Amino acid sequence: MGGPLVFFFMMKRLQVNSQLVVETIQGQLKTLRIDQYAGESVDDLVSHIKVMLTRLKSLEKRIDGRVVSSNVPHDIGKTLISLFQTSSDPKFNEVFHNKEINAYEQALTQGDAAYRSPDMILDLVTSIYQNRMASKEGWTGQFHKVNETAFSAQKTVGPCFNCGGKHSVTACPDPMNKERVAQNKRKFFDEKKAHRNPGELMCPLLNVLELLSWRPP
Repeated sequence: MGGPLVFFFMMKRLQVNSQLVVETIQGQLKTLRIDQYAGESVDDLVSHIKVMLTRLKSLEKRIDGRVVSSNVPHDIGKTLISLFQTSSDPKFNEVFHNKEINAYEQALTQGDAAYRSPDMILDLVTSIYQNRMASKEGWTGQFHKVNETAFSAQKTVGPCFNCGGKHSVTACPDPMNKERVAQNKRKFFDEKKAHRNPGELMCPLLNVLELLSWRPP
C-alpha cells in the first residue's frame, strides 16, 4: 500500500511524536535540579539543558526561515535561574537567588526579558561553577546517588572531606581544615569523573534524551 494515504499517516505519526517530545522536554526543564546529578555536576546539567533547548528549537515551526511558533518556554530564563539555586553549595545558590530578586523587580517593566536569555544564563552558570571549583574552598556540592525509581536524588553518607568519617563535611565535629577539604574534594570528583561514562544520566533524563534521538521508521 502506498500513495497519499500512507504519507498522511506517516506525517501524522511524526507530528504526534514530535509534539510528545516537545511537551516532555518542556515539562522536564521545570523539574530539573542540580542535586539530581552525581557530584552535583553543574557542567553535566548545563550540557543536558543545551541539548534539550537545541532539540526544542529544531522542532519549531518556520516559514521562510522565520520562527512562527517557538517551543522554548517564554519564561525559560526564570526557570533556569530558579533551577540553579538547587545545589547544596550555599554561595553558588545565593548568586542566583540575588539575580532572581533583581530580575523580578526589572520584570515589572521588561517582562520575561529581565531574566536574560538561556545562553547568557548558562554562560554565567559555567563561569561561576568553574570559579567555585578553582577556589580554595572548592565546590561544596554533595555527592548524590542516582535514584532509579523516582525523579529525585538521595544523599549518600560520607565520606567527610574533612576527616573521612561517615557524615557530610557540614556535620563534621572536627575543626575545619579548608585546605584538606579542598584537596579531598578535588580527589573525590576527579576519581568520580575517571570512573563515570561521559554524559552519564539518571533514568528520567535518559528517557528524555531517548526521545530526543527518536526518528520515524
